[in-house]
Amino acid sequence: NGHLSDWCECGAGTVVPPDPTCSTSASNPPRPMEIRFGSATYQNRSAWVLECRDYAYTAFQSEHEECDSQYQAGSARGSAHFMFSGVPRGRYDVILVGMHTTNRNPSGALIRVRVDGTEQVAMVNQRDDAGMTADTVGNYCLGGSVEVVVDSTVSAQSDSVQKIRLVPNSTP
Repeated sequence: NGHLSDWCECGAGTVVPPDPTCSTSASNPPRPMEIRFGSATYQNRSAWVLECRDYAYTAFQSEHEECDSQYQAGSARGSAHFMFSGVPRGRYDVILVGMHTTNRNPSGALIRVRVDGTEQVAMVNQRDDAGMTADTVGNYCLGGSVEVVVDSTVSAQSDSVQKIRLVPNSTP
C-alpha cells in the first residue's frame, strides 16, 4: 500500500524486486560517487537551512533566520534532490551522511531512490546523539541517471543531509 508508517502519505509507489544479476561493464565498472548538499536542488528552499553549518537541515523555528537569509521559519517541509548522471550500471549502497541529533524527525528521514522510472523508499533514523553519521539507505541496482531525494514534505520534523554517496557493493 506504500505506507511505511502511521504518518506516511507516500502513495503506492513502485516496488521493484532486486535485480539479482545487475550486470556491469568491464569497460565502465561501478565507481564511488558523491554529491554534497550545496550541489543539491531544493523544493521549498525556505524550509531548509543551508548556510549555518556544514550540512543542510529542515527547521521550523525563527532562530535559524539569523544565519541563512533564504530560510523562513514556519513549514519545515521541503525536499532535497541529489541528481547523479552517468552512473555506471551496478549494485551500490546508497549512503546518507547527516547530522544525528535528539530533535530529529521521530519517524525517520524519508529517502527516495529513483532510477529507470522506478522508486525505492526507505526511512533513516537520525534521532539520537551520534553526531555526523553515514547511514546506509539500501543496496540497489543503479545505472544512468539516479535521483536520491531527502523528502521532508510529509512531516514538519527536522531531517538533515551533508552528502549522498553511491558506493559500489555487489553484495545485496
